[in-house]
Amino acid sequence: MKSRGLFGSILIAAALAALFILVIPAYDEIRAVQQAINEREAVLGDLEDALSSVKKLKSEMASNSTNVGKAGGIVTGPKNNDEIIVALEAMANESGIQLSSIEMGKGKSEKQYETITVKLSGVGIYSGIQLFLDKIEKNTRLFDVVKLSLAKTGIGLRFNIELGVYYLE
Repeated sequence: MKSRGLFGSILIAAALAALFILVIPAYDEIRAVQQAINEREAVLGDLEDALSSVKKLKSEMASNSTNVGKAGGIVTGPKNNDEIIVALEAMANESGIQLSSIEMGKGKSEKQYETITVKLSGVGIYSGIQLFLDKIEKNTRLFDVVKLSLAKTGIGLRFNIELGVYYLE
């Protein structure tokens, strides 16, 4: 009888030893693989987010490509005085004011761009002058209003405007 109890105890001890020797290392390996899978899924999620951001930026870039072409008109190169005069006269005509003189002068020079000083004088009513300044502000070419003076005359307002116009060297 004692041998049966001893034999059963030895079998149970051998089963437990086999469990520790064979099953637990495999379980640890499975757990390590599962952890690696979880880490890689997190990295994959981050990469998918980055890819969607790149696709979004690419679509925005494609939709803004027309605006890039317009940006060249803001600071054009090299200076073209005729274009500036024609644009200012067209804005004045659309605003209902009359330009009496346009003077062009050399402005300051920076590293990447230069400026031209444009002095305008003319006659118009207040709303026309206001509309003219609004058109200058909304023009695709970059104009800075440096000075503005108004004086009342018998037929409306006399104005003097000094503009800074930018162009690439």
